[in-house]
Amino acid sequence: MALAKEQNKTLRGRKNASVEAASGDSFIQYSEARAKREFHNANLAELDERKKKSELVELVDVEREADAAARAVRSACLSIPDRVASLLVGRTEKEIAQELRRELMAMLTDLSIEIDG
Repeated sequence: MALAKEQNKTLRGRKNASVEAASGDSFIQYSEARAKREFHNANLAELDERKKKSELVELVDVEREADAAARAVRSACLSIPDRVASLLVGRTEKEIAQELRRELMAMLTDLSIEIDG
């Protein structure tokens, strides 16, 4: 057992026997493949680190949140006519415009709180 561990220690960092015996072209292909693998592993490690630092987020999460925000906006916009219709009866055009503007501003304020929260 101790002999096997000692042999493993001496083999670390050495090329595989088949690699050492390979021709020049094979060794170049092996080296290129290994460099490519190391490059991609480094990229994956960087992405993982950035994700852990909250610099990156999952696309699925972004899409889910965007969908929820769009649904909230749609729902809030569609609720305005039912809410203000009775308030606008008998008013002048200017008063109707002011009331609609107030309602829209209130809706947008509420939405920004809801979506941010």
